[in-house]
Amino acid sequence: MRRFLLFLAGLCSCQFSFAQFDGDQLFDQSYLHEIRIHSPVPDFYDAMVDELYLNFYDVPYLPASVTIDGHQVDSVGVRIKGALSAFAFKKSFKLDFNKFVSGGAFDGVKKLNLQNSYFDATLQREALAYDIFREAGVKAPRTAFAEVYINDELHGLYILVEQVDKNFLRNYFADDEGTLYKNKIGILEVAAGDDDFSFIDELNAVANISDDDEFAEAIEQIMDTESFLRYMMIEVFIHAVDNPITVDQNYYIYHEPKSGLLAWIPWDFNFALWPGSNFPLLFENSGNGLFNKMLRHPTYRKRYLDLACHFLQVHLMENKLHDLVDYNFNLIADAVAADPRHDFYDYDFVEETLNMKDLFSNRVKVFMGHLLELNHYCPVFFHPDDFDGISINEFMASNDSSSNIVDPAGGHADWIEIYNGNSHTVSLKDCYLSDDRDFKKHWRFQTDAVIPPNDYLIVWADRDVDEDGLHADFKLNKDTGEIYLIYERGFVIDSISYGQQITNVPYARIPNGAGDFIFHQSTLGENNENITSLENEINILPKIKIAPNPTAGALTIKIENKYAGLNKTINIYNAFGQKVYATNSLNSFIKINLPQLINGIYFLEIKMADFAHAEKFFVRH
Repeated sequence: MRRFLLFLAGLCSCQFSFAQFDGDQLFDQSYLHEIRIHSPVPDFYDAMVDELYLNFYDVPYLPASVTIDGHQVDSVGVRIKGALSAFAFKKSFKLDFNKFVSGGAFDGVKKLNLQNSYFDATLQREALAYDIFREAGVKAPRTAFAEVYINDELHGLYILVEQVDKNFLRNYFADDEGTLYKNKIGILEVAAGDDDFSFIDELNAVANISDDDEFAEAIEQIMDTESFLRYMMIEVFIHAVDNPITVDQNYYIYHEPKSGLLAWIPWDFNFALWPGSNFPLLFENSGNGLFNKMLRHPTYRKRYLDLACHFLQVHLMENKLHDLVDYNFNLIADAVAADPRHDFYDYDFVEETLNMKDLFSNRVKVFMGHLLELNHYCPVFFHPDDFDGISINEFMASNDSSSNIVDPAGGHADWIEIYNGNSHTVSLKDCYLSDDRDFKKHWRFQTDAVIPPNDYLIVWADRDVDEDGLHADFKLNKDTGEIYLIYERGFVIDSISYGQQITNVPYARIPNGAGDFIFHQSTLGENNENITSLENEINILPKIKIAPNPTAGALTIKIENKYAGLNKTINIYNAFGQKVYATNSLNSFIKINLPQLINGIYFLEIKMADFAHAEKFFVRH
């Protein structure tokens, strides 16, 4: 079933068992990946091209084995993808690990897009676009770069782009059981979930309300307006000529069931950041009628301009954008030179990369100039010193029904306690909590979230965003994880990386607000120093340190001396859960040489007596 967005026209099997998130290794941007597609069919590429021409509107997948960074997956569906880009000399591909093997995945990812950077001499426009969205707090696909081979013949450099599907929804939203709509050519289609357009019909109706007060009250009930304004601002900034700014296409809308709100998800940016980009900051005659209406509404217009002020000081800083371009350039330069299907000369790659930096400089100047012309007074933003004394003070990553700690709805949710050690009240407006190092702006605090002096704020990490209180849209991982408290301007207020947790036993700072984390009886909303540590009572692991991390080939493990003489079983697993190293030792200082391991994420497991400890580390040669 398909549906137009009426208001626009009316108003103008290799699972990574230890990875914390699906795709953590696949979308690691710190190195150039390698993907090898192999089929016993000698002319496999030509066979895919034939299928494209024969079945352009429903291109079938062909089976092949796919090896990514040295790890092979068999029976993967492979096909050519795209519209105009499908006719380029270097074509885009889609991999479906679940097509021929039920439950098949790579690094938890079921589908993967290999984008050809059509008409892009820099080979990084699309990657830049998604990175800017994510930096601005918009839930957008991850990217990475890879050299792709077909039957051992180099096919060229590609941008890996995360598929917007159930996996994506599970990673970024409170609930993945909602309806996902995709707009490709001006028509909405259901991409996942129930074939239900009632949410879109309601949005159409609200968008046509003429009274400003009624419109604002109604739109807040059905759409995440903050996310939408951020999304549209970046669309304007990157001059997304093939998206809702100019034409009604290339985006997703997701109805998240728990909040009941619609969220817009970016998609398809091979034509973004086009030379000569000059969209105005207040693009009130864009191709998106809802956006135009919101810019004419005084409340949303002010919020949009305030966001512009903020973004120009944080995400859209000229030097920050230039650094991102330079990082990608240095990462892919050799691969571009070796790309047999790159449609441009080497000097075009260099010249257009420099032009890209000039384009960013121009866009920043345009936004700044328009703010001045509008006489918009930019609000004062917090200085990092304002968050001195704010800390992640205590948390519980596994809370069950035998615990006496319950949330306001009576549920046994994981929780995070934030402490204000200052003598003044601190607002957490424009702050975020996250459990994902790749997307630290996962859950945004409500504007009225404040912590009185020497007091505590509790956030329930249970995805129950529809319940009373502060409920994050993620849950904590019991086995290993990270928690970030971050301010909009990009700096981390506080963070914690933790190992195996114990059900119903909190992990707390001693001394209160400043010390190291130890297992502790619950002092939820109280000073952690009121009760002594539980380390001896619950016989938890001793303090263990591994270094360096990342490592290029050697790893040292330091365990408290009192455990010397006790047998320790040491295992190392790759991100697929495959054991790649094993040894035993009685020592408390252990050195391991790992020259045979390829770049990526690994997990160190130490078993000793009745307990076990797992810790993540990275190999970077």
